[in-house]
Amino acid sequence: WLFLMEKETVEKVEVEDPYVKYAANLDEEGNFDMTFGGPESIVNIRVQVRVDPDWEAEPEVIVDIEFGLEGRQRSEFENIVYESIDMGYYEDDFKLAEFVKEMKDYLYYRTGDAMFYVKPKKKVKVKLTNAEEIAQEKKLAMMDKVRAAKAKRNARKLAMLALRGGHTLRAQQVYISEVARKQREALSKNVAQEKILAAQRRLYQNVNRDALLHQIDADGSGYLNKFELAFEMQSESLTINSAQAKVIPPFISRFKFMTELTLMSNRISAIPKELYQCIYLQRLNLAFNKIRKFPLGVGRLGQLKLLDLSHNKITGFPEDLAECTKLEYLEMEYNEIRFFSEEISSNCESLRYISLEYNKLSQIPPSVGYLSRIEQLRLRYNPIRMIPPEIYHQGLDAVLQLLRDYAPDAADLPGSNFSREFGTLLNSEKLADLIVIVGTRNFSLHMAIIQARCPQLYALVKSLNPIRNEAINSSTVTLFSGEDNQDEWANFFEIVLNYIYTDEPGWAVVDDEGIKIVLDKPEKEFMVFVEEEATKLGLTRLAAFTLERRLVRVDIPESTFSADLKSIYLNDELADVTFEVEGHRLPCHRVVMAARSTYLFTMFSSSMKEATSDIVPVYDLSYETFKDLLEFAYTDDVSEIVGETVIELLISSSLYEMPRLTAIMESVVGFSLDVDNAACILEIAILYSMKKLKRASIYFIASNFSKVKGSEAWKEMNGDYRQVVIDSAEEWGLDV
Repeated sequence: WLFLMEKETVEKVEVEDPYVKYAANLDEEGNFDMTFGGPESIVNIRVQVRVDPDWEAEPEVIVDIEFGLEGRQRSEFENIVYESIDMGYYEDDFKLAEFVKEMKDYLYYRTGDAMFYVKPKKKVKVKLTNAEEIAQEKKLAMMDKVRAAKAKRNARKLAMLALRGGHTLRAQQVYISEVARKQREALSKNVAQEKILAAQRRLYQNVNRDALLHQIDADGSGYLNKFELAFEMQSESLTINSAQAKVIPPFISRFKFMTELTLMSNRISAIPKELYQCIYLQRLNLAFNKIRKFPLGVGRLGQLKLLDLSHNKITGFPEDLAECTKLEYLEMEYNEIRFFSEEISSNCESLRYISLEYNKLSQIPPSVGYLSRIEQLRLRYNPIRMIPPEIYHQGLDAVLQLLRDYAPDAADLPGSNFSREFGTLLNSEKLADLIVIVGTRNFSLHMAIIQARCPQLYALVKSLNPIRNEAINSSTVTLFSGEDNQDEWANFFEIVLNYIYTDEPGWAVVDDEGIKIVLDKPEKEFMVFVEEEATKLGLTRLAAFTLERRLVRVDIPESTFSADLKSIYLNDELADVTFEVEGHRLPCHRVVMAARSTYLFTMFSSSMKEATSDIVPVYDLSYETFKDLLEFAYTDDVSEIVGETVIELLISSSLYEMPRLTAIMESVVGFSLDVDNAACILEIAILYSMKKLKRASIYFIASNFSKVKGSEAWKEMNGDYRQVVIDSAEEWGLDV
């Protein structure tokens, strides 16, 4: 007869948002005073907001927690209140009803107390509409009906147990215990589910989850689920490695409770500014990603102690990293960093460990020498010339002392002469493939350089169909033939070519005594003409130089010379020679290689067959090393220097007569000396007349002689070279 039990049905009633009524407690000036909780609640919390009448100052927010929330929970609640009120008032979009709902959700989530109610300090009577009154009545009737049905079912089940006799009392106890257990499980499950849903609502506030999934590769749902779980559990630590995710979700700003975040071996390409709102973060590990951008704002992470961004593509530090004064561990190896800020080493006095290996640093701030707590300073595989390798190998104390005593030395890494080397080809007939006629003057050009530096001029020349002259292996074209005053146009074109080849305008702004040169009226008019025409050709930096020439205050844009030449690196268009290395073919431009390598300039300008051959084989170098040489020729840089090719690149840069690259590689190799390779590197340094590397190798061997003499390289070393080590050691007072 259990199946004869009545089935109660409950009608679902749509009820309007119950929080709307609290909006009336916000007065015209923006003040309100409310209490969350009550006699049966775990906590009572009062929130009072006062706003200056003139609205010029920030709203004064007073949070008075009477009891119940302590420690971190108290801080969290205060942060949520301040964030909600500040954001709303500053954006003139504060809604008291939404604020009340957010507070109740948070308190219910943190305490599990369903008895919260909101009590305005000043009671405001809210007049309900007829529809609202009907809805309220239906809701109360529905609740009464549910209670009655539940009582009726329980009574019938107890009656059934009574009819069985004998074990009636025991059966009744078992039944009641089982019912209570199921109720507890259901309640616990519902509460847990409500907590999860409430956490997700707060987490995805103003964030579209579906749109976010499209930005994440692989198992995007699983990646987000880990964030959701951490948020729901209020975990202070979150680790998600090898998830192949591309982004850090923007809702990371809501993880204010987090102290440690590890997202290693993903595909993250940028650090979002929202991450900087996790102000209690102490350990941040984003190693083995694809991060290039390091935006400003990291200074807000005032509690940060460890920052690991190794194995990325970062080129520099944000200026405000110096504000992370509690930073102890800075791991930035295997990046593309070129500059280490003086402010970082001056302000971050707690630094104990700095790893900058495998970067492109040429200088280390002398202030690093004054870091009193520093225990390790790792600088291997950097082109640092200011610290002699022999000093680096003496240990940390010697390096710090040198930095404290440092004074600039002419022997430091030579500056880039990138544009000056191309300037040697200005108006040179060697390797020129175009003659431009302007008025009565002829100009010899190299189309590859014109294509890279001024695409508009290159397009103009091509549109005029230059006439090919096989006798001189060049083409001829006439420019500006329809313009008046051909001499003025010829002078303008000379300035343009000077800028294209040398990155400079070709004039001085001050005389030898440092006095600014004042132009007369015709000269000023000509500068205006140059500015207008240069702008038409897309040469905005040259146009800025003309303003400076007229004594107009202007910020000269940064040079794009390297980026311009990089645009034709391994570009087939206009390539007139192909190097064949280990079965690979690399298209190049003779004019670029000749400008950067004295050896290749001689070869291409001679009567050797390579001067005219379309394909030039290379037998003495590996493909990877020769490609690094080409990259340096076009960009004045090598994107990645790896241990496997570093020695070969050092030797080849010397053979191909590229002195700046040789100086860089000498420094990189010098910082990488060890017991096994020192003797071999010394032989290379002596053979190719690398004085700095020779001195560093000798000092390293002499300082570690007991270990080096057992290596195979030392046993096989030429006797004369061994004697050089012994003589130098005696000169320096070292025992060998």
